[in-house]
Amino acid sequence: MELYGSFEEKGYKIESYFPTNLEEEKLEWIVKIYRDNKLERELSIPMDVNPLFGVDIFDLKTLDERVDELLKLLP
Repeated sequence: MELYGSFEEKGYKIESYFPTNLEEEKLEWIVKIYRDNKLERELSIPMDVNPLFGVDIFDLKTLDERVDELLKLLP
């Protein structure tokens, strides 16, 4: 997995990772949510397209939508 991006909001740090070796990794985003440097949640979000040449715009849209939904649920 490779770090795709991270940001901080509402006191949380959110990191997203994408697969770099599909022989050993699933075709999915991994999203990690930290608070005070402690891992609070980790979730996977399926991807539709192998990111061999970069992230597909539709997979990126799905990631953005799911993370936005998750942020609304966090206290």
